[in-house]
Amino acid sequence: MTPRHISSGPRTLPPALAPWAAQLAFLVPELAVSLGPLIRRLDTEMASPLVAPSPQGEFAGYGGITRRGKPELLLASEWALADEVGDEFLRRAVDGELLHLAHEFTEPKHTGTVVALVDAGPYTAGAARLVQLAGLVVLGRRAEARGADLCVRVLGDEPGRELRGGLAEVLAGWVRLRRPAAWSAEAVAEAFETLDPDDEAWVFAPPMWTGTTDRAAAIAARGRLVTAVESAWTESGASAVRVAVGTSDPFDLPLPPPDLALRTLRGGAFRRPSTPSEQPSDTAALRGLRVPSFTDATTRLLLRGEGPGEVVSVYLPANPGQRSGRPRRYQVPGTALGASWIDHRLVVVYVTYDRLCLWMAGRPWPQVTASEFVADADMVGVTSTYTALAGERPLQPVFALGEGFVTRVGTKWVRLHPGGAEPTPYQAMAPSLRRGAEPLRTWFVNGRLHVAGWPQPWTTDGVSGHLLGAGMLAWCTSDRRTWSVHEPLMGSASITIDADARPIGLIRHEGAPMLVTVSLRGQIEAVGADSRHALPGWSPPTVPTDAPPVVHPTRPLLAAATQDGRIRIGEAYSGKETLVLGGSQ
Repeated sequence: MTPRHISSGPRTLPPALAPWAAQLAFLVPELAVSLGPLIRRLDTEMASPLVAPSPQGEFAGYGGITRRGKPELLLASEWALADEVGDEFLRRAVDGELLHLAHEFTEPKHTGTVVALVDAGPYTAGAARLVQLAGLVVLGRRAEARGADLCVRVLGDEPGRELRGGLAEVLAGWVRLRRPAAWSAEAVAEAFETLDPDDEAWVFAPPMWTGTTDRAAAIAARGRLVTAVESAWTESGASAVRVAVGTSDPFDLPLPPPDLALRTLRGGAFRRPSTPSEQPSDTAALRGLRVPSFTDATTRLLLRGEGPGEVVSVYLPANPGQRSGRPRRYQVPGTALGASWIDHRLVVVYVTYDRLCLWMAGRPWPQVTASEFVADADMVGVTSTYTALAGERPLQPVFALGEGFVTRVGTKWVRLHPGGAEPTPYQAMAPSLRRGAEPLRTWFVNGRLHVAGWPQPWTTDGVSGHLLGAGMLAWCTSDRRTWSVHEPLMGSASITIDADARPIGLIRHEGAPMLVTVSLRGQIEAVGADSRHALPGWSPPTVPTDAPPVVHPTRPLLAAATQDGRIRIGEAYSGKETLVLGGSQ
């Protein structure tokens, strides 16, 4: 068959692709039509029990044909087959080939993130990446129907590095994904461990190791593995691909013409997505956001919501121009004092009826029952006056340490454990840069500052003030202008700040430490040993000490609330604004 020219392709979609019109609008029409057979078949094959019809929501009729369903939803033609050719009917029943009417509901059964775990190594070049593209279109429609994000993670990448948002933003980053090495079954197992209970994940990869390990077989058995390999060729290149979903039988489908396929893989067949300013904002979802805080090592911004017990979590984009995740709201039965994402769980310490309590969202924590963490709030300084003020202040960090959780109450760090709570000697705490490591923490013994959480403990004396950030420690002596910065692998550096300035964060930019400071005049600056950057747009709106920006404990990010109810996020070393939540976003 002679490949058709790209310029002479169709300008409108055929009726069979109408359900994916919104998603296919990001592709040139020729590519959308060429991927049509793959998209339709993958949509059918990937209709796992995770997204099967359920009694939840309001019934909205029948949305098509599926190979899974209850007997009463069998097509009349299948019953006719049972009457005329009973053996063939039984064979189709055993092989899962009987056709059923598909339910549609106005509310989806699942609300978690739709996740594509992809291999971006050399074995996915060509046909396998085109199958990934078709799969993303399918999952993009599913995510939009749920009101959830679409997320793409490369197998083997460090946690937190991902593409997230709408299909247009995800595709813009996906087309550039390349890795020098192939994935492994172990990488998949680790990726599944990071998912939330409500997330739906699919693995897209070549079939090179399928069935070679117990973990690979387990993933395939769960129906979440999609493999692809070329199965037919012409003089111009690959013309068909063999795809297998889960444990079902493989099937062959045509590929786009070679010239169009090559153009697609080079990123030339994607339509430019609208800019963030052109995208409609979800004003209802962004309403009531206030008092931002960074409390952990993730790229999530935590805020207070419309009451003292509402905690709002917003996933921040990893790439410029990408939209943030939808705000996720959590309600605790009291006033939230501290909150952090720990091992993919939101952990909140709150007070209610003079009791200090623990609340968790996400997967159950092994051998940890939140209801066991209850203590008398008065014993650790949580009075009714403090509780009333805390509901208007930033959420404090929460750290898992030993058999308990530590958060800050006023100027003290308090440890909550099963059956009680007590103050700790810690002066400062911050997340470690090492995954799974204990948090960094400092305390004084006989006037000497001790630091734990690094590979080797460290001490120094003569410290008048100090803070932690980006895996480093900054401290000063009686001279409040000169600050020393120490990190085990980097050694020490010295930074001099203005006499009327105080540091509010410690960041690392291009490998060098920088202090983010606020002066009595309200000037925000990022100061390094050999550089200084003023951030004029980030000065507090009223009194200099009134709500300065908050600095991320491990990343060069800062966030601040504005007087008109918006939340701004930007680069802590340059002040460049990267995202605005609320307002006219």
